Amino acid sequence: PRRKKKMKILTWNVNGLKPLLLKFQSPKHFLESLEADIMGFQETKLVRENITRDVVDIEGYSCYHAFSGNNRGYSGVAIYCKDGTATPIDAEIGKNRLPSCLY
Repeated sequence: PRRKKKMKILTWNVNGLKPLLLKFQSPKHFLESLEADIMGFQETKLVRENITRDVVDIEGYSCYHAFSGNNRGYSGVAIYCKDGTATPIDAEIGKNRLPSCLY
């Protein structure tokens, strides 16, 4: 029989992703500390124009962010996937300005 691979999926309302990341040596160390394959964060409170490369370009991970369309620095979501786990085929902002992903 074929063994099934287990996958750990984590979701967390972080109430601000940037302050949380500052508690770790790097964003990569933060993600690795969670020991999850897919991590979803709500209430990231990031602004597209101010996001830094170290938050979106993390070796070994694909990331997808959606920012608030109405209130800058309010709400927002982020998904980080370990490479080779469940990278979306397509991601877009829908008519309701909410992100949707097709896996």
